[in-house]
Amino acid sequence: MEEIKMKRLLQNIILPLTFLCILVTLCHCEKKKEPLDDVKIEILKKSEKCERKVKRGDLLKVKYKGYLENGKVFDDSEKQKHPFVFQVDGGTMIKGWQLGLKGACLGETRKLIIPPKYGFGEYGNPVGIPGNSIVIFDIEILSIDDGPEIPDTFSSIDFDKDKRLSRKEVERFFKEHVKDHVGKTPADSANLMFMYEDIDKDDYISHFEFNGPKHVEL
Repeated sequence: MEEIKMKRLLQNIILPLTFLCILVTLCHCEKKKEPLDDVKIEILKKSEKCERKVKRGDLLKVKYKGYLENGKVFDDSEKQKHPFVFQVDGGTMIKGWQLGLKGACLGETRKLIIPPKYGFGEYGNPVGIPGNSIVIFDIEILSIDDGPEIPDTFSSIDFDKDKRLSRKEVERFFKEHVKDHVGKTPADSANLMFMYEDIDKDDYISHFEFNGPKHVEL
């Protein structure tokens, strides 16, 4: 996935292309269909022996297929040479994966039905995901290993320690610590980060909204 390549380049700051925003309202015969508020989980294949469950910080090796509600596939790990590896809560994946895979057993296959605010937001993704789309992933857990310690990038950006990130703080962090900006300037990069991560649009990024590496909030 193109967005994953970008996230890996930026995983120490982090600006993964996720996930705001207002949930899409679908209309049919003048009757509104309520959008999904949370990640829905279906167990497609149970593990015969649940020897280990997924938790924060684990390094997972998975096979997956991502598709839209109409069945259109936008990504499939079978097209890659190797299974996909990522760290849970490491900041490189959409929040829907982080929320939906915790507690999964080794060998289990889960279907995650992810609303826009935990997926690709109102802007979607160029790989074929329209804005405000509910996305669905079938994910098989192939291995679970101990991952490296997750850095606390959130606290590094939160200069005034008020447990929320302002635009000035994010811009300052980009300016002082990031050489290659996603935007033309640190301000552009900060605006892009807010566009995807300020879910409630209050002009701050909360600890929960921040999708990069962070320590567990006590």
